[in-house]
Amino acid sequence: MRCQLGRRRNKDEPLTTVQIGPLVLPLGLLVLLAALAAALYIGRRVGRRSGVDPESVLWQSVLIGSIAARLVFVWQYRSAYRADPLGVLDIRDGGWNPVAWLVGAWLFAMSRLPHHATAKKAVVVALTTGTAPVANGQPSPGLASGCEKLLATM
Repeated sequence: MRCQLGRRRNKDEPLTTVQIGPLVLPLGLLVLLAALAAALYIGRRVGRRSGVDPESVLWQSVLIGSIAARLVFVWQYRSAYRADPLGVLDIRDGGWNPVAWLVGAWLFAMSRLPHHATAKKAVVVALTTGTAPVANGQPSPGLASGCEKLLATM
């Protein structure tokens, strides 16, 4: 089995896929999965020190963020989905809005947090770890400063 980065037509074109044998994976999906794994790991480590388990809030945030990302994408391209309303359910078109995902996940997590500082810190550190790689390159400069302000209050 061999692993190879996607082929480019010219040197200036960015790499977008990773090929592992017959399996071809989009690079964005791999970054997202790595960010999720890092968030769960860091959340578990920080939570273990304070006796809290932030994993359920993190998984729920991923789900709610994904739903928000799909709904915003469908709303942005609603004219295309009017012709085929069942196309909304076909997620293979890659229709996700990453900024909506970040906002939806963070808002849900913040609304679900108990008022205990230890649990809040574990979830915020985990979400920051998970969203940093995803937010890199997204037009959301206010996200980083908002996270820093939130962490400073804890």
